[in-house]
Amino acid sequence: MLGIPLPLTVVLILSIDLGTDILPALALGVESSEDDVMQKPPRPMDERLLTPGLLFRSYGVIGMIQAAAGFFSYFSILYSNGWVWGQKLAPTDPVYLKAVTAFFVSIIICQIANVMVCRTQRESLFKKGILTNKFVLLGIASELLLVELITNNEIARIIFGTHSLTLWESLLALPFAILIVAEEEWRKWGLRNCNPFAIKYLNW
Repeated sequence: MLGIPLPLTVVLILSIDLGTDILPALALGVESSEDDVMQKPPRPMDERLLTPGLLFRSYGVIGMIQAAAGFFSYFSILYSNGWVWGQKLAPTDPVYLKAVTAFFVSIIICQIANVMVCRTQRESLFKKGILTNKFVLLGIASELLLVELITNNEIARIIFGTHSLTLWESLLALPFAILIVAEEEWRKWGLRNCNPFAIKYLNW
């Protein structure tokens, strides 16, 4: 529709859903409770686990930041290699493979930031401690190892349609990951300080 090469292939989408996502998500299940958990009133009996606020956070905030990170990295690689809008690239073109890989790596970098901020609903991540959940750290390590395999192993590159990246290309999405952490820390700060706007609109 937009006249651009496919930014993320089906096999890489599956590797995210079935590979990099699973262990970090499971690790959240063993996260210790927050300091103020006994000070909060019980949830309403009719409140569902999947709320409109949670959906908005997932797709309207974090999802949009992750998508922006992926497209920023993708187009940065394409334009830095002389691509122009509407130009077709072969599926095996090294520039295209590198751009797709940058999109994939960007999603993983933002996933790492997301799993860290999901550890608490109100408490600051830095008060909780970045290194306190060893299972989350193990999940993150598994993500990074899988990314290393997919992008730097010759056989895996053929299977997944990827290309090796320089360090600079791999870290293009880092500002977006920092934005995810900063946005969530600001939101949690508002909740802890009983900010009316945060309580009404950002309490997911």
